Amino acid sequence: RLPVFTRVFAEYGIPTVSNNKVNLFSNNEIVILINLLRAVDNPVQDIPLLATLMSVFFGYSAEDIAKAKVDYPASNLYTSISRSKDFERVIDELDKYRQYAASMSVENLLRQIISQSSYLSVISAMGNAEQRTLNVMKLVDIAKRFDNGENVGLTAFIRYVDNIISNNYDVESAVVSNINSNAVSMMTIHQSKGLEF
Repeated sequence: RLPVFTRVFAEYGIPTVSNNKVNLFSNNEIVILINLLRAVDNPVQDIPLLATLMSVFFGYSAEDIAKAKVDYPASNLYTSISRSKDFERVIDELDKYRQYAASMSVENLLRQIISQSSYLSVISAMGNAEQRTLNVMKLVDIAKRFDNGENVGLTAFIRYVDNIISNNYDVESAVVSNINSNAVSMMTIHQSKGLEF
């Protein structure tokens, strides 16, 4: 239940730290990045593209996207939006990231996306900034370790992440050090046994 309490505290602007054992790939900031990577890798997949369009990266509304689908009917969402002038920035960004993906490691691609979009600043505004930032950096570290392995490229990395998610492998979120932190410590009764405050 810790994620529920943490979310409510974040809604009221109260910072929290917790050593909740939430899977890294369940965190919103990671889901957003993975969907963008999927859209870069294969933009004709409607669900990751739709999630990316409505995410903090682009911020389109459902009405904007529906209008493009109605005005420019096609077999997939990418073809519809590529015909609309309202989505030129999206097409340009995806093309740019696709070019990056063809010439650099997944780690460097992630670093470019994070840097060029000011992603860390954006997710910091979502509350619980330190935890979110550490989670994103943990994903970058996973990409770095992946790049050092046998498989290379964005497509292989997406398959690797999908395999982790579908097999329910436990990849814990980053741990925030709560020593001297100006935040509410969230812990279970079991975790708090023996501690004195």
